[in-house]
Amino acid sequence: MRNMKKILAFVLVLMLALSTCVVGASAAEDQTIYFEVPADWTTWTSVFCHVYVYGGDSLANWQSKKEKCTATDTEGLFSYNLTKVGGIEEGVIYGVIFSVETGMETYTTLMSTDCIGDTLYCDDTIYENPVDSNKTCRAAFWKNQDATVYGPLLQITSIGNIVGTCLPPDTTVEDVFLTFLVDYLDSARTYSGKDDQTIIDDVVQGLGLTEETTDAILTKSGVSITWNGKNYVGGNTSTGDEIYVIVGDSNLDGKINIKDATYIQKALADIVAPNIFNDKASDTNGDGIVNIKDATTIQKSLADIEVDHQIGTYVGIFIGTGSGSITTG
Repeated sequence: MRNMKKILAFVLVLMLALSTCVVGASAAEDQTIYFEVPADWTTWTSVFCHVYVYGGDSLANWQSKKEKCTATDTEGLFSYNLTKVGGIEEGVIYGVIFSVETGMETYTTLMSTDCIGDTLYCDDTIYENPVDSNKTCRAAFWKNQDATVYGPLLQITSIGNIVGTCLPPDTTVEDVFLTFLVDYLDSARTYSGKDDQTIIDDVVQGLGLTEETTDAILTKSGVSITWNGKNYVGGNTSTGDEIYVIVGDSNLDGKINIKDATYIQKALADIVAPNIFNDKASDTNGDGIVNIKDATTIQKSLADIEVDHQIGTYVGIFIGTGSGSITTG
């Protein structure tokens, strides 16, 4: 009889442990998010949820069976359990797009595990497609999240319009502006109907950038453009007779790389003829002398070795005020 009681007690403990595990597993699998289908989306039959790691891979194929949502008891409200695609991880930022088979879809909204249980809804905000301005999509917002933290992805479109409210992870507005200049400026010139001054003015105002910051980014970008009376040519700028050069850009190609260190070495050995502004661009430590130390400084900077330098800043020089040769020492 005593042995039977022990067995029963053991069974009860085991059942309690198993029930705890089941509850824990169920809680872990509760990764449901919701979507209110816009009233003007008509003739659709299915709703899909597409999720991808921001800057990485999609968790499932577009509008596949794994992405199909479930209708709730509330008309127009659909749920999606993220565990259908393996679930999402804490500390990771994801993009989410809801769509229907008729071609309607929401603009990318950022989310994390903080958004589990929340609902995405659409207001009257329409965004142009960042890559193809002929296409549009609906902005979607979380009901219980700050739209600047988890919301529509902030981007500059191919014709220079700002869309979205939420910066991508580890990205600044300066980064967004630089990406636009490098990737989409030519497209904006072709299709926006604006001149360079207006394109940059509109973007700068929308992002809240200062003139000083804008000047630095235009210089860094390496694009050729005119803004506020300055001519930016391959990363260098000019105003009247004054030329601005990037410190470290010894060969004046608008980039700072190992070629600049090599250029200094060759110029010092008279293997190449120094550019007329090379002395300003090559004096990386600002001591007024260009020598092998400046080439070494560039090499160390490229290797992320901490050194005292002015690389990446820009300095001005007036045309015709000097010989144009490297001052050695």
